[in-house]
Amino acid sequence: MLPSQLTSPGNASAAMSANDSLLSALCQLNASSLAAANCTWLADGSEMPTTPQYIITCSTVFYVLIFLLGTVGNVLVVFVVAANKDMINSTNIFLVNLSVADLLVIVVCMPSALVDIYAKEIWYLGEIM
Repeated sequence: MLPSQLTSPGNASAAMSANDSLLSALCQLNASSLAAANCTWLADGSEMPTTPQYIITCSTVFYVLIFLLGTVGNVLVVFVVAANKDMINSTNIFLVNLSVADLLVIVVCMPSALVDIYAKEIWYLGEIM
């Protein structure tokens, strides 16, 4: 059905019946297809999908790699500008400011994002974070 046909007043019931049939088709999933899906059941009877192991492994490798490279690179920027007195000018001060801000984002956000991958619906880092 074309979008122009859906917006005409005469076809409103056809659009509703198409949506209803789609909804009923989605609701007719049986227990065997849910069991075949990668799901675990929570205490209240609802289901929670589990993350495949390859996604967890790849995410961990990338997070650790970005964390290490970002920390080392930004610390080097701060160290080089601070060690060489000739490099202290307004542009390099701005770059040091960006490096410090990036370090704070890496140190605060990346570990909590990595914990979020492993913690299933439980927050282990307290109320402050």
